[in-house]
Amino acid sequence: MRQVKAPHPLRLYPSKVNLAQAHSLMVEAAVRTLVVIDDDSAVRNALQFALELEGYKVAPFASPLELLARAPVPAFDCLIVDQRLPAINGLDVVDLLRRNSRPPRPAILITSNPSNALRARAAAAGVPIVEKPLQSDELIRIVRRMVG
Repeated sequence: MRQVKAPHPLRLYPSKVNLAQAHSLMVEAAVRTLVVIDDDSAVRNALQFALELEGYKVAPFASPLELLARAPVPAFDCLIVDQRLPAINGLDVVDLLRRNSRPPRPAILITSNPSNALRARAAAAGVPIVEKPLQSDELIRIVRRMVG
């Protein structure tokens, strides 16, 4: 089967798009959106700050219910979620969102002192765990590996 390449932005509207606009279009297309769910506002804000410095667009939420209340759930490239949340745990959030998205999105779990059972469950789901206290370079490395 022959692959069809998308036309270069300058070829779409050659008389209407200048070089700066074309660059802006290409940069926008490359920006990845990350959903961060953590009930601790300090952690949530720190994650948002660090990830935005790396060039990601971040949609922060204090709870999974806050995310799910938005209809439809916003499109995202990767979910970063705390395991210990008030209403539902992080791996259950991952499972719920993966069941309702095609294709299933990658996810990263953040928690402190994960049990062996949690580690096994996360590994079975293909969800890496980043332990608190967070080392931002470790999280960034995993995000890059998962979404680029």
